[in-house]
Amino acid sequence: VPVATFISLFSVLTTVFAILFTLPAIASGALSFYINYNGFANSILKKKMIGSIVLLVTSVAAVFIGSIETDSTYGYNPLTSIYSLFTLINFAIVTFIAANGGKITWPQDKK
Repeated sequence: VPVATFISLFSVLTTVFAILFTLPAIASGALSFYINYNGFANSILKKKMIGSIVLLVTSVAAVFIGSIETDSTYGYNPLTSIYSLFTLINFAIVTFIAANGGKITWPQDKK
């Protein structure tokens, strides 16, 4: 198996594992939402919820596209790959979710 193909397949596989770990993270976040906030979502929590759902959808799409783009001989070209674009989009979404989580943990409005 050429190295490029191995790297391509491994990249898609890591995205599959990311999805598998995203599911319990969403479930525990939803449980925490109901226990700690009594089901009342402020704007920060709503942003995190929407971001989590978008991350799940884009991750599934990335796996689908990455598995289509991966060629058994050459892998895929990361510079022209739609899968690579989805990876960058997912990076931005995770950063957005983490930033909003930080706002919950360390509120900016200290009075």
